[in-house]
Amino acid sequence: MATYFCSISGLKIQVSYLSCTGIGMEHPVFSVPSKKLVALLSQWEDNKTSPEETHLLFCALLKRTGQTIFDSPLTLTPKLSQFEEALMHPLAQLIFRGAFESKAVFPKICISSRNQQIGSCVTIWTEAYEEYCGERTRKDNESLHKVNLDRLQRALHNPIVRNRSRVISEWAAKVAEFPTFQITHPLTYKQTTLSEYWKELIAKAADPKLDLISYPMADYRELLVHLEENLPMDYGQEFNIIEIVRSAIQRKQENFGYTLEDFSVKDDKASQLADILQESAESLKTKPAPVRSEYSSLLLYMAAKAAWLKAQD
Repeated sequence: MATYFCSISGLKIQVSYLSCTGIGMEHPVFSVPSKKLVALLSQWEDNKTSPEETHLLFCALLKRTGQTIFDSPLTLTPKLSQFEEALMHPLAQLIFRGAFESKAVFPKICISSRNQQIGSCVTIWTEAYEEYCGERTRKDNESLHKVNLDRLQRALHNPIVRNRSRVISEWAAKVAEFPTFQITHPLTYKQTTLSEYWKELIAKAADPKLDLISYPMADYRELLVHLEENLPMDYGQEFNIIEIVRSAIQRKQENFGYTLEDFSVKDDKASQLADILQESAESLKTKPAPVRSEYSSLLLYMAAKAAWLKAQD
């Protein structure tokens, strides 16, 4: 029986088929398949591994990263044992999430007689992978947003686009973050979400041929207020979405006897809104863009801005 010192863990290995003693062999744990490592991790989580077995498992995970160079063994000490208990789980998560097979850039760590510190390496690797995932998610979202925005623009400017109403309503629901709590549909009396109901209102409003008589005016007004307050102003299409809902309200007023007061505001604001809507495009072309501070309400500002933008076309 020969005794060897593992070249990675520094632990003693007894080998029955050799008769000399030395250093340079690796413990068999470093060649086990991933499924076996998962089983060993389960034993560690159940507190069924000794400090030496935990050390071997941690070293096996370090080696599995492909980012660790063992110029000399990682010697087990009481302090290192504490680090291994704390870092085992996050290190295993990185490995089994495929972090080290991704395109993320990880700094390598070299274990030597002078450098036995591994406390910060797992934290650095985790931060690097999270940064990579965040950047990848951002790029994926930007790509998806561009596709959705292109679809929205086609739908807004081409009445015969397939699924036009659905494209418009789903974009508005996502960007304006429609509430998703349960309500009773006022027409079918079935349970649905407010988001789905508002999407239905927009889809109906987007088709000028559809009859809106069954849908309550108050619901369209509530939807209009939410859009005015929650649609971001950086997509370039928010005024078109608001105009669809505003036009639906106007259609209901014209067809079923509603007054301008039912549009959104009352009293003196109604007359101000009327003045904004009736101002000619020729007059608006020569005026500077509306400024929010010059209007007493967000609705009046949005109406003025929409009218001004339309006049610039």
